[in-house]
Amino acid sequence: MTETFVHPRAEYIDTRQPPPPPQPPPPGLAPPTSPPYITSGTEECESRWEAGAAMTEWEEKEVEEEEEEEEEEEEENS
Repeated sequence: MTETFVHPRAEYIDTRQPPPPPQPPPPGLAPPTSPPYITSGTEECESRWEAGAAMTEWEEKEVEEEEEEEEEEEEENS
């Protein structure tokens, strides 16, 4: 009699529940308009800063660079 090898995971039944359906936003909040990926980082960052989130190092550098560029443009224009 030949025994057939059954992989230990072959009879595994997925008992996980499917993720819950997305909940509609509460009536007081507007639905999110931004795509799930970031197309322009400034809007994302500005909204985070307004919400009081801490800036990461690269964000701080980015802001400093933008400020320097603005100062240079002002000097050129004057």
